[in-house]
Amino acid sequence: MIRFLLRAYFKLFRVRVYWLEKASALPTPVIYMANHVSSWDVLFLYAFLPGHLCFALNPTTIRQKRIRILMHFADLLPFNPLDPISIKNLLAKLEAGQSCVIFAEGKITETGSLMKIYEAPGILADKANVPLVPVWITGTRHGYCSRMQQKHIFRMLPKTTITIQKPVVFKIKEETRRDRNYISNELYRLMLDISFRATYKPEASFFSELMQTAKNNAHNGLFSRPMFVEDTQRVPHSYKDIIVKSYLYGRFFKKIADRQEHLGVLLPNSIDNLCVLIGLMAYERVPAMLNFSSGLANVVSTSKTAVLKSVLTSRTFIEEQKLTPIVDALTANGVRILYLEDIKKSIGLFARLKAWISYKFKYVPYPKSGTQKALVLFTSGSEGSPKAVVLSHQNILSNIRQLASLVDINETDTMFNMLPMFHSYGLVGGTFYPLLCGGKLFLYPSPLHYRIVPELVYEIGATMMFGTDAFFKSYAKVAHPFDFHTLRFVLGGAEAIKKETRDIYMERFGVRLFEAYGATETSPFLTTNNATFCRFGSIGQIMPAIEYKLSPVSGIEKGGSLCVKGPNIMMGYMFADNPGVLVPPTDGWYDTGDVVEVDDMGFFYIRDRVKRFAKIAGEMISLTSVEKIAAAVTPDSTFEYGAVAVPHETKGEQIVLVSTNKDLKIQDLQQLIQKEGYSELYLPRVILYRDALPIFGSGKRDNITLKKEVLAEMSHS
Repeated sequence: MIRFLLRAYFKLFRVRVYWLEKASALPTPVIYMANHVSSWDVLFLYAFLPGHLCFALNPTTIRQKRIRILMHFADLLPFNPLDPISIKNLLAKLEAGQSCVIFAEGKITETGSLMKIYEAPGILADKANVPLVPVWITGTRHGYCSRMQQKHIFRMLPKTTITIQKPVVFKIKEETRRDRNYISNELYRLMLDISFRATYKPEASFFSELMQTAKNNAHNGLFSRPMFVEDTQRVPHSYKDIIVKSYLYGRFFKKIADRQEHLGVLLPNSIDNLCVLIGLMAYERVPAMLNFSSGLANVVSTSKTAVLKSVLTSRTFIEEQKLTPIVDALTANGVRILYLEDIKKSIGLFARLKAWISYKFKYVPYPKSGTQKALVLFTSGSEGSPKAVVLSHQNILSNIRQLASLVDINETDTMFNMLPMFHSYGLVGGTFYPLLCGGKLFLYPSPLHYRIVPELVYEIGATMMFGTDAFFKSYAKVAHPFDFHTLRFVLGGAEAIKKETRDIYMERFGVRLFEAYGATETSPFLTTNNATFCRFGSIGQIMPAIEYKLSPVSGIEKGGSLCVKGPNIMMGYMFADNPGVLVPPTDGWYDTGDVVEVDDMGFFYIRDRVKRFAKIAGEMISLTSVEKIAAAVTPDSTFEYGAVAVPHETKGEQIVLVSTNKDLKIQDLQQLIQKEGYSELYLPRVILYRDALPIFGSGKRDNITLKKEVLAEMSHS
């Protein structure tokens, strides 16, 4: 009767239970392994889980009066996960055929995400030969009994969901039986998987998820409206402000563009840029993010590849950045230029009133656009011409939920994003991730302002920052030791984080610098280290819900080329020689082109790079394009050119050109690069001369051997 009344009471106050497998199909006994968000979790599971259960609880929880009263007829067992006697007592219950409930963290979370995971559930499942059933509880961190009331907006009756996973057979390998870290890691991966499944909605659109976040975070009480987004104009915006502006821009573009049409966006990091993107995606128009730093030739090429009829920009931005030649070139190629200043003037009072009403009624134009195109980003491929990477709403949302399962962000956090929004790292990671998870966001237009960035981080009290090794190293040279004192999570990606960079951040600023890895094609995150599981020198563990395999690479003995498949993998490419035509990855698998090794704990290590590009300060530079530029200087087909990327102290990598043309000079390359409108990053810093370049037996050039030879020669010079 008590359980029936509790169940009815909780259902009345918005508690919902989702079984990924029917309760009647579960074997008996099982171990329910749950996360712990508030002291109400015990009562939720007591009310909704079937059968007479044994609850293995922390002694502090059992001493709570309401727990003892409401669970008077439950089997409560004081449990210390480090005490062998406690484990033996619970093992006896399981062997007698009674299912049990264990909170794997041992205490209520203080971060909102998974904390330390004890190995006891795994040991019990192995010894008793019973399956584990992961359980994930969300929502209660906003309520009375959470320990995060100062970190999250309080709600009287927070919507709570309980997701119950299918049973998992957990067996400990004999060689790892005494390795507690290994067992804990395996349980941690199980809980990550269900945390992702419990929050990810594959059919949802980006705008519908943003609206849900706004419902949860737009108000703090009856009259307080927190501000979440700010840029260099220093005018804070609430979720309401952002969404209303997005309606205005979205409805304007709805009139001038067809559904799923691509529109170019040539804007810096700003609130206007953010609202334009959200407005386009809300009405299923597809923003194509143009990289204005890649040079005139690449911008024109990408506009053709994505079949852009219109490009949105700002007169002020074009004048300040001296980008008039790019605008003229786009116009000459038949692209219509739309200016933000003109659009703002065309929006009248009626349109603003309509947008305000739409927000009040939480109107979502296309709530189920998960499989539709959301974004077009550009990356340089091995063939030299920029490729268009098409991402769906599903790709973006899944990657945000994957990252959120590993790295928690809450209303007290402020993300400082200086990474450009035309890169997936800066757009999805630095911008969309905090916006959809309820964190605050500060947008800064350039990562190259090395003196200004640390000052702003100090001024706004930022707690999170994403960047690259080159940027972090440059900030460290000029930053005061107290500038980064509020940072709790700093993530480096786009290039390898060097040991000396990590050391200086720990020694000078007291900040742990974590490393992540990904690609534009993966939306972008694939692996990351976090505070719970981290191995410096690795790129971290793979995100939940991603399959991987290692394909053999000729000349590489250990590891293989990393191929991945999952909900965050792109819809496909559009190529320069076939504009506008989407080419999906074969069977959903994407080959990263990076040779990796994986250790017994699931940490990935990059050993080499197969793909033909260099990463210079986070920018992707096609090595094939460098070779073509060199060949264009002296149009003689008898000469051979091979470009390789080697480590550089400040820029991450530098390009070395190996040539059989001994008359080729760097000055010749520089003149041609300037003439053709390429970025200066395409200029090799060193030219080496050879009589011949190494080749495979098949006749293809052996780039791996070539790189080894270059590294050997440069180390001796």
